[in-house]
Amino acid sequence: MALKLTLKPNEKIVVNGAVLTNGPAKTTIAVENSAVILRQKDVMQETEANTPARRIYYTIQLAYLDDDNRLAYLGKTNLLARDFVSAAPTPEVIDTVVSLGADLARGNFFQALKRCKKLIAYEETRLNYGREPIR
Repeated sequence: MALKLTLKPNEKIVVNGAVLTNGPAKTTIAVENSAVILRQKDVMQETEANTPARRIYYTIQLAYLDDDNRLAYLGKTNLLARDFVSAAPTPEVIDTVVSLGADLARGNFFQALKRCKKLIAYEETRLNYGREPIR
């Protein structure tokens, strides 16, 4: 079954390491085989990795996009996740990190990124105390 993606005008997408930019019109594409795909809205720049949960997300993203250095990035992810759990050993954090680790062990990097967004949200609620979310 093909993965169908609808791209907004001028939206960027990473496919197997290549950054592609859509033209001025909305476009739907179908990916017929296995590929590493990350939409612009899911890409985190290094400068945005400015909190512990965001650093976890960023290292997972790097592991997903850079097969040659994947093991090093996963090792870094493991250390960051362990430190996060040590700092916030709540059941919610532990469950999320364990599930995230299981996703990574199965090679489900995109699912791990989605789970990591829960850690980012958790962190934002604890650090901001009602202020605007960190962008």
